[in-house]
Amino acid sequence: MLGAPAEEWDPGRILRHDEAPELNEVFSDCPDGYRRAFKSKHDRQMWYMHWNLANDAPKPSPAVKAEKAVTSKEVPPASTSRPQTGPFRVLRAKEEGRLGEVVSDCPDGVRRAFASKEERTQWYRLNDPSIPQEHREARDKSRAIWGEDVSPEERKENLTAYVISHLESAANPYDRVLDLYRYSTDYKYVKETRIASAVLDAFQLWLSNHPNAKQISETCLTYDVKAKAIDVAFNGPLFFLMPLIALFDVGQEVDGTPKICKAMEPEAQKKIETLAEKSKRLEALDLACFFGWYDTFDIHSFLVPLWLTGNQKKVESFLDHTKLRQLHFVSYLDKLLGKSDREREEYWAKMVAEGLGNNNEKPLQFKPLKSYIRKMVVRFHLDESAAPICKAESDKGQMRYNLNKFLKDQPRTFANRLQYYDQITGIIASGRSHYKFDLLVILLNMREEAEAFWWYVLLGMTRLPKDMEYKVEADPSVLERAAAEACYFPRFISPFKVAKFKEMLAEQASQKLPEELFAGYPLKLVDGLSLSLFRQMPEIFSQQSVIAIDAEWKQEFGKDKISLIQIACESAVYLVDIHVLPSLVDHKELTTFFEALFCGEAYKFGFDISQDINHIINTFPHQLEGLKERMQNVVCLKQLVNNLLDVDNKIVEMIDPNQRIPFDTYTTEDGEKKTDRNFSLAKLYNSVLNKTLDKTEQVSDWAKRPLRPKQVIYAAQDAYSLLEIYDELEKRCNARNIALPNVLYQCNPYKQKKRIKEKKLIDDHEEMAMLIKALEPHCYNEEEWKPVKSLKIIVDIMLNHLGKYLRRMGVDVLMASCKTTLHQMAVDDKNMDRIVLSAGRGFRQLCTEPKLAGRVRDLLARDKLENLAIELFRDMKVMPQMRDIFTRCVHCNKVGMVLVPRPIMHCMFSKHTADVFGLDTFDFAKWKELLGLGLAAEKYGGFGAEMHYGDSPSDVYAKVQDGVIDLGRRIVDCRALLGTAEIQIDMYGSTVFSLEEILFFYVCGGCGAFFWDGYGKKPHLAQQAAVAAQATLDQSRDADADTSVETALSIE
Repeated sequence: MLGAPAEEWDPGRILRHDEAPELNEVFSDCPDGYRRAFKSKHDRQMWYMHWNLANDAPKPSPAVKAEKAVTSKEVPPASTSRPQTGPFRVLRAKEEGRLGEVVSDCPDGVRRAFASKEERTQWYRLNDPSIPQEHREARDKSRAIWGEDVSPEERKENLTAYVISHLESAANPYDRVLDLYRYSTDYKYVKETRIASAVLDAFQLWLSNHPNAKQISETCLTYDVKAKAIDVAFNGPLFFLMPLIALFDVGQEVDGTPKICKAMEPEAQKKIETLAEKSKRLEALDLACFFGWYDTFDIHSFLVPLWLTGNQKKVESFLDHTKLRQLHFVSYLDKLLGKSDREREEYWAKMVAEGLGNNNEKPLQFKPLKSYIRKMVVRFHLDESAAPICKAESDKGQMRYNLNKFLKDQPRTFANRLQYYDQITGIIASGRSHYKFDLLVILLNMREEAEAFWWYVLLGMTRLPKDMEYKVEADPSVLERAAAEACYFPRFISPFKVAKFKEMLAEQASQKLPEELFAGYPLKLVDGLSLSLFRQMPEIFSQQSVIAIDAEWKQEFGKDKISLIQIACESAVYLVDIHVLPSLVDHKELTTFFEALFCGEAYKFGFDISQDINHIINTFPHQLEGLKERMQNVVCLKQLVNNLLDVDNKIVEMIDPNQRIPFDTYTTEDGEKKTDRNFSLAKLYNSVLNKTLDKTEQVSDWAKRPLRPKQVIYAAQDAYSLLEIYDELEKRCNARNIALPNVLYQCNPYKQKKRIKEKKLIDDHEEMAMLIKALEPHCYNEEEWKPVKSLKIIVDIMLNHLGKYLRRMGVDVLMASCKTTLHQMAVDDKNMDRIVLSAGRGFRQLCTEPKLAGRVRDLLARDKLENLAIELFRDMKVMPQMRDIFTRCVHCNKVGMVLVPRPIMHCMFSKHTADVFGLDTFDFAKWKELLGLGLAAEKYGGFGAEMHYGDSPSDVYAKVQDGVIDLGRRIVDCRALLGTAEIQIDMYGSTVFSLEEILFFYVCGGCGAFFWDGYGKKPHLAQQAAVAAQATLDQSRDADADTSVETALSIE
């Protein structure tokens, strides 16, 4: 405990004066009169800090140290003299900086340790030897004038007079004002009231009043001066860029867009490239965006490095403006995907060594990279040819999925094999020529040799993989028997001979499509053979009062394109073949068709109609631009049923009382309570009409032509079922005197009231109580049940959300980032006592590893976290306790949490924000008044703090539960861990620190991350905090960066 005598926690040991020093030990004469040897400088510093806190002793001054050194006949080295003022201290050259300090070899040859990066930057600006003496004197004088204790107006007048005196004596006033501007101490700060801005204002005033202003401008504004102005402007804040370059006639705003004059464009673009080369890539990207130079710079200048270092959103926003760089960037990612895992690892290691990567390898792992490329193709509306490797890998992945589904999950019926055949041949037809060969390789890897021979014969292939070639060479008749004998192979699971299957396919193809869905209700196919009917459709729509709409599409790489639209009217159902028609009709006819369908006066019904409309618009993005704004009387049937149930919960009742409809409650923007029930069309059809809707053809290949009769019937029945449901609901509404038109008006998916997510008030302690209560009935013998700390787990990437949840409950969890990492962790000898949790196919693969026998458990990844945790604790006979909550860090998995009252974190955040943005908003005196000598534990959830202050805001400590917090340097020292960590105070914005419902924070002593009660079950807090943090970082005005101390005082 911090208040205990020094001997209990002293990391050093007492030495005799004549004892010989040991290698790598740091010696010191300590305040208690003893000479100690420490293992490191950090241990020595922590000993001093703890001794000062325990004994309320002030730090010894250099004079006392010198006197002590003389008494002990030791002369301190010259390099160890420590100034009394300034944000730094001098270190011996061989000393290592304590964690959290910024150590630097300064221009004067002395090695110093700064409390923060901001303090180091400020010291450099004041002591930079590259600044000529003349400019240094001018800067110091300007700084002194700006710091005078006078009114702001008088202070600016004094500075203006000083600047004008320099301009009057300068050979080139433009060049002189640039030097005064860029050597100002606050040149790079974003503040309205700053010395640099006052210098420019003074120059403008002097120039506007000068009688020879035009002559001075013509004489002094040379190309070199303009180039210098670009350099100064580009190195400063973006907020002040335009006034500077406009003043120097380098650029101006044209129709609200910043422009650089043609003559200076090469110089400006060269400067941006120089910034990128100096690792100032975010600044380079911001400048390129500012001037609209989206196609000017190669993607490797700053886009790729920024993407590799985690700035994906910035890169994507930039690429939204340039189709050329979109193609280049996606092509770059696609080539990375084509590399082997080892090549990508080597590439990543090279990027990290060059400072172009972080510790997160996830962006270059196969699955995340493939998903990201697909996301970019969709976002940028690119053709699949932009990412051929990703397209091929996605197709092979879809092929594996369909093979596994049929060969391992489905019964072997002709209908299932036909659907499986359509899916596989659809993938082969849409891809490259080698897809057939890839199909055989995949089947052999799945140990489905017989199925591979079946496909080889069926597709009439001429090339075989090596394993199959050997089999054929040994027995040439094997292929004939594969075609003729259904059960020749022991593993041949198909009941169909190839020849027989071909006969059944031919029989299916010869069947005529139905002309009626049922007697008296026509079914009409609108395709290339009925173009005249397609052109009559707008007239047909205008005569209807109710239209039911459904759509079918094929899942494709990039985006899903509509293949078929089913339109059910009172007189007939129409199947419009969108897969064929666009190539036979012009764009104007397509636009007319869709406008007549969606913009007419008839009510248009769809089960989840917004999804169908989005797919239609994505299929024809140019022809249907702005269609959503012109739509009218569009009704979502699912929302209609939800609204009717809110009015009368008996209007639709489940036929099977054991069926349960999942639901979610929410509040609209006007405060109205709503319930969103989740059900399928088939379930609704069964509930309303007590009939079954056949959905077997739902996942068939809708892009393959001709359509099979079963597909046509399925598609027509889906659309007609919407009419049946609506007719029945209308009858029930009339019987209950419910005004259906009023309800219909509220069911337009594009006019829904905005949802406001309700706050979930369950905190971690309540959730832990629920877990314990659920486990108690299973705990027959308490002696058999183990504590949480005995449970050690490895989770795969599909269960990482569960891993974080369990860490919050105190469980030791290792989380794998990919399949390879999971296997390496699981078979590692030091992890042999860990249980491996997996889901789906990953579980089956792990079960084949001998080392993992009895250690692998399968969990349902989509189940609720509480249910998964209960199942795990019950099976492992582990009983969690309240004291286990947040004993382990969610991020780094270390045990060592320090409990910090909220005001201390708020103070730390305020000082950090002021330092980062160079603001004068941090009032140390007011915060000292707020924090006082300590914070009462009863006011902050039972966890108080004892405060200790030095002479400056950087010298403030707080003794808290289980550790010490250094507020000035944002350092946490946890008693349970060796070493310290920098607190990640900018993880969230000021919103978190202002919320009264948060009493204290859990701060990790291992990585500096922090959490709060309800962190995992109150996402609205994290969301608000993340938004506030982003706003704080993105805004360039000091008003947005300011964290008001007065607000904090009123809250506390």
